[in-house]
Amino acid sequence: MHDMKVGTFYRRKGQIGNMTMIIAFVFLLMIIGTGIYLGTMIFFSSDYDFREIDAKILNKNIRTCIKEQDINWSNNDKRALSKEFLSKCRINLNIIDNSFFVQIKNGDVEFINLGRGDEVQCGLSEKNIKYMRCFNSTIYKNYGDERFPFFIQTGSNQNSREKIT
Repeated sequence: MHDMKVGTFYRRKGQIGNMTMIIAFVFLLMIIGTGIYLGTMIFFSSDYDFREIDAKILNKNIRTCIKEQDINWSNNDKRALSKEFLSKCRINLNIIDNSFFVQIKNGDVEFINLGRGDEVQCGLSEKNIKYMRCFNSTIYKNYGDERFPFFIQTGSNQNSREKIT
């Protein structure tokens, strides 16, 4: 009978040693969970600003369209010219009106001015981060023997999200 008590005591002591590994396991789980949480918060808390990239992509698409499509730039009706431009370049006016700005000029003659914003906001974008980001380019297209420059200015005010503070 005395041997049995000793054997039970040793068995319990062995089980206690086995249970101490749970503390280490829970500690490791907490460290891993904290690392995953902090990594996710750092990644998703950054502010995404694609406005300048959006303006460049839109500008490139318009340049390509002007080079490849025959648009009647001599049309004096700006609405008809805008409609023709939008349909031939496959641009959705609703999207342009909400978040973008498009201006196409030939010297002082303005052909197209669409969307929210203007040249002033593009010029002030360096002073205020809330203003739209813009991109300018000039292309040349030949009509007969003459070569015409097209100044294209595009801007984007499409914020994907703001940082929560």
